[in-house]
Amino acid sequence: MRQHQIPKCYLKAWLDPSTDKRETPRVWLFSTAGDSLGWETPKRLFRQDDMYTLVLSDGTKDQIIEENLSRLETWFAKIRTDRLERGMLPNADERMRLCAFIAAMHSRTKVMEQHHRSQWSEVQQMMDAMTERILLTSPEDLASMISSDPLSERSLTYEDVKSVAEQPLQHILPAMVRQSTPMLYSMDFAVLTTNDEIGFITSDSPCVWRDPEAGKFPPMFRGISLMSRTIEITLPISPSQCIILNRSGLSGFVPLRTNNLDDINSVTVNGADQRIVVRRSVCKRVWFDVRNEPVDGSGT
Repeated sequence: MRQHQIPKCYLKAWLDPSTDKRETPRVWLFSTAGDSLGWETPKRLFRQDDMYTLVLSDGTKDQIIEENLSRLETWFAKIRTDRLERGMLPNADERMRLCAFIAAMHSRTKVMEQHHRSQWSEVQQMMDAMTERILLTSPEDLASMISSDPLSERSLTYEDVKSVAEQPLQHILPAMVRQSTPMLYSMDFAVLTTNDEIGFITSDSPCVWRDPEAGKFPPMFRGISLMSRTIEITLPISPSQCIILNRSGLSGFVPLRTNNLDDINSVTVNGADQRIVVRRSVCKRVWFDVRNEPVDGSGT
């Protein structure tokens, strides 16, 4: 089953408005180095076979995650059209649904899948090494090791770890959305707006966590936390609007000047994995300026 890392309904906002009705609706793609990659349709972009399909032990394919993501996408599309595009802020219920969508957009990407696969594969390798060591341990010493381990009765099994390493998003995505959504809802909610012809761009990893203050700490403390007072989370939702969650009091609809728009687009580029999406075949070099602020599109 072909499943999208970035939803079609989300990408449709970037369809080139100058495309003739007789032509295929399209968005324009550029690499993170600024090279043109031509055009593509949202239907064919950012998809992978069974990315969210949970394969059970008996071989049955469970599509519950795909179904729940589809519901989030439907809610998002309706709120974007009925509320945000009309200049109205979401009510409490709609805002919670938007936050769940934002949490999913941050957690469901290809780069996030690779990140978690790498982490859990390392855990599996450690368990493999431990198993090999156990095979060389005497029964007496092994009994002593187990009895002295306070976590032995509630640790993950080898099969648990192997399953997560093989299907990371299927096991981790639901929990990440559940845990992140209330924290996102607690943040200040603003919608940046522009009438620029190109407007906001997006990417294959469009939800970016950014903390300008994190770089001031020693390397081991530079992780971006949702509890940080200086964190900013951006998600472009169309060429004319970009949601920004923050803890600095920024809220409501905020019109941007061109230089501020370029700054936001630069954040999107720096958070991208491989490709950025633009509504027109236009690429501005200022988007690719090197930034020193910590930018995290993968949640690491």
